[in-house]
Amino acid sequence: MRLILPICGGLVFGAGPQWASAQLDNLDKATLIDGLRREGMGELLKHFAQTATFEDPADAQFVLYSQHLYEFDVKFDQALSTGDTTLRTEAVESFNEGLAVLRQLIADFPDHLQRPIWQTDLGELLLLSDLYSIHDYATLFAEFGVMTAEQRAAFERAAPEAMEMLVDADLGLFRTVGDLPKQADFTDKYELTGLWRRVNEEYYQLKTPFYLTHAKHFVALLPDSNRYYQTLGQNKYVPSALQKKTASEERQALWTDAARRLEELLVRQQSNNSVKQPALSLLGRVLLGQGKYTEAIAKLDQAIAMGTANRFDFAARLAKAQALFRSNQQSEAMTQLQAMQGYSLVAQDLRFRLLLTDTVHQLMLEQATAIKDNAARQQALADAYEPYLELFNDENLGDAGEQIKMFVFRRWQENVKPNQSMNELPAVVVSAIGEMGRIAGQNMMAQAQESEDAELFDQAMPKFEQSVTALTELLKRANLSPAVEANARFNLARSKYFLAQGDIDKVIQAAHEYIALGEKLPNETVTQTAMADMVSILRPLHTQQPRPVGVDEVYSKAGAMLLEKMPDSAVAHNERYYYALAILNAAGKKTEAIAVLDALPFGYPDYFLGQAAKLTLMLELPNQDDEALIQQIDENAQALERETENAQGSGDETQQALITSAGGTARLARVDVAMRRGQHEQAVELLQGFEDQYESDPALISFALEKRILSQVEANQFKEAGEQAQRMMARFPDDAAFVIDNVLGKLESMIDGLRQQSAQTLVAAEKRQFEDRATAIATTAVDLAKLLMDWAKTQNLSEEEMVAFELPYTRALRLAGRPDEARTIIESMLTKFDTDPDVLHNALEMYFALGSPTKNEELLIEAGGMANVLIGGLQPPYPPIYWNAWMRRLQINDLLQQYTDDIYFRVLQLEQTDANLGGEPYKSELTRLKVKYQP
Repeated sequence: MRLILPICGGLVFGAGPQWASAQLDNLDKATLIDGLRREGMGELLKHFAQTATFEDPADAQFVLYSQHLYEFDVKFDQALSTGDTTLRTEAVESFNEGLAVLRQLIADFPDHLQRPIWQTDLGELLLLSDLYSIHDYATLFAEFGVMTAEQRAAFERAAPEAMEMLVDADLGLFRTVGDLPKQADFTDKYELTGLWRRVNEEYYQLKTPFYLTHAKHFVALLPDSNRYYQTLGQNKYVPSALQKKTASEERQALWTDAARRLEELLVRQQSNNSVKQPALSLLGRVLLGQGKYTEAIAKLDQAIAMGTANRFDFAARLAKAQALFRSNQQSEAMTQLQAMQGYSLVAQDLRFRLLLTDTVHQLMLEQATAIKDNAARQQALADAYEPYLELFNDENLGDAGEQIKMFVFRRWQENVKPNQSMNELPAVVVSAIGEMGRIAGQNMMAQAQESEDAELFDQAMPKFEQSVTALTELLKRANLSPAVEANARFNLARSKYFLAQGDIDKVIQAAHEYIALGEKLPNETVTQTAMADMVSILRPLHTQQPRPVGVDEVYSKAGAMLLEKMPDSAVAHNERYYYALAILNAAGKKTEAIAVLDALPFGYPDYFLGQAAKLTLMLELPNQDDEALIQQIDENAQALERETENAQGSGDETQQALITSAGGTARLARVDVAMRRGQHEQAVELLQGFEDQYESDPALISFALEKRILSQVEANQFKEAGEQAQRMMARFPDDAAFVIDNVLGKLESMIDGLRQQSAQTLVAAEKRQFEDRATAIATTAVDLAKLLMDWAKTQNLSEEEMVAFELPYTRALRLAGRPDEARTIIESMLTKFDTDPDVLHNALEMYFALGSPTKNEELLIEAGGMANVLIGGLQPPYPPIYWNAWMRRLQINDLLQQYTDDIYFRVLQLEQTDANLGGEPYKSELTRLKVKYQP
């Protein structure tokens, strides 16, 4: 992946075509050809190549070279602007083809007048087009940064070749400039054709020395192992008399000669700012290489003072920081580099940003190695990599941050020696190697899945294993920086997950790595990505049925960690709804679930679902008669209803359905509040038109129908309740059947409560009032149950299916004081379904209601037998009818005064099963019996 962004242009030598002053008819063909190419006149160049006649065979070859270079210029510029890598590849191919033609031209015509020009052009192409453009500023990275392996190979190849060509060109031009004026036809053949100006002014006086000084500087930066230094005195282009015997001597000689030539160039070109600034910049860097820091800073300041922001100015600023640093002005150097964060090129081009970061890193590294104390030195070495971490985590870079991180990681990986111990490398580098291994494994795995290549899949696994090994060892180190540790933990978790390959135990181990990262380093940038990973792994496993062993525990831990350590993060907010219901509410922790949902911000996908669920949970809290709780429910419900009204019409169809459902839930919560406050007429009013408004949500309609009937019953509108049920059955038969069954259960509780109140009061008028109301409700219950049963008879149900509809009717008859009618139906059902728990339960209740110790004792005994069957036949988790059966069993013992000595111990045993004894009304009655028969 290349850092493809716009680059600065090359050196500008003039304002227009330098060949335009000569008459076109007399113009030297090579000068014309080169001018057409450099001015981008591709069609003219093509036309000229097809129509011109060439007396000089070199001109024909030069046209071919120029065409290749023109294609390179056009395609490379297009590739840079579009990011088209295919076009870039084609451009580089054209460049290499052109270079091959130019090299052959130089070899084929050793005595040609323009050979030094061709050599200078070759040097220019190698330095600018090859190293600077194609290889992403390799010359600047060689001088100030850290090169990739590709850049290093290109630099070590091209820099010596460029210098050799330019040295030979300089010698050739020296001879040519001295000889040409002596020619008899000098004026006609050289002056009037523009060739003399090209040879002398453009090349000998400017281009050749300019590029030669650059090439000498770059060769001076090469290591002693480069072939240039290994063959001193044997170079066919550089006379042995001009070379020293050792690499260190040669390096100093190169810089000395470059400095001399630059001084001369600055004198000759003192009015040409396009040359002056680059020359001053290079001269300062050459002096820096020679260790002449004060002189270097003076020249670099002159370059900077020219005020043009370009690569020469940028290089001058970096070089000045290095000169300040090495002249014991470290603080000033770092201050200057910090100020360059706002430099225009740094903001525009990632490569300049990276060069600046490289420079800071290398100076910090240089400073760290000078520290004598081992612990302090190790810490300083680690700190030297912090500039890279700051770069990677710069949120302003967006996707480019990941791009440049991978670029740097590859550089680090390339610089690691074979079989080098990870313990010898800086922590950040080991972390990067682990990440690169993980990425390589993932890429292989993706390719293997796409191509169905099992062998490639097998090759991916060792990549993950190597990553796990390196990162596990790294995390044993003390004093890791938070950013490095977070990155290491993240990649360790990911690598372990991919190695797991669906093995649940190993997936859970990987999940624990993610959790450890979140618990320890919640504020690191990579932790957000890691937590999203963790949730995407665990949530699907948690929703599986059956749920894999161990998943509930690890998901619970992960969710709790998210909400504790990263409560304001997007990943935590996205998990609140599911975690609150699937974990907290499932564990009976309704208050905690409500708090989690309450913190879900508006605007998240689950917001309306979460607020509706919060209201539902609030309605299920204990102490529902607490006015403070009721008021809180009311306020939340009204707020949610307003929000849903304001959100109508927003979002897609699915989101709109969620908003509508939340609004309906809020309205029903307000109905519930009104009912609890005894405002039953208001409850009925709130439900007006509900079915029409929420007709798309059957579940809401079911709740609304149920609440409407109960509200009417509570408001003593018994007739209206029955009529409402009939209308519901006609309009929503499927929903109404379910609703009426629920209503019957609640009416039964209301009747039981009224009769208990009747039994407890000593005031005759109150007793009569409670009984009359219980009877009225029971009558309504019978009507509802009959309506339900009659509807079921029209549905072509089997006898077994009809049991579910006949039982509510028998229960209603019994509550209404019509036990004989209920008994007839129940006993008929018993003949066919004597093992059905619901049938047995209802028969038990009926016989218990009809029997007494003094009259119909046999019915109590029969009821006791049914209780025994239910108790023995039901399995945990025990339903309410199990606890009811125990309550009736012990009540019958109490009434008949049989086995009463066992009652206390039976209740103790039941408390071991459930300390709450199944809840009310069972707990109170069983506790009463326990106390009554306590030994």
